[in-house]
Amino acid sequence: IVDDDKRTAKTLANYFTKRLVKEYQNYTNDPEARQQFEKKLKNKNSFVK
Repeated sequence: IVDDDKRTAKTLANYFTKRLVKEYQNYTNDPEARQQFEKKLKNKNSFVK
């Protein structure tokens, strides 16, 4: 069970990292959107929703 939990956590972390990178690449050309993104980065709870 512990191994499954670790694997799930790892999968989630990978998913969020990929999503973050993708979002960040979309925002690099748009300063305003990038600011919003950086605010979201600081508020980790926003990723749960």
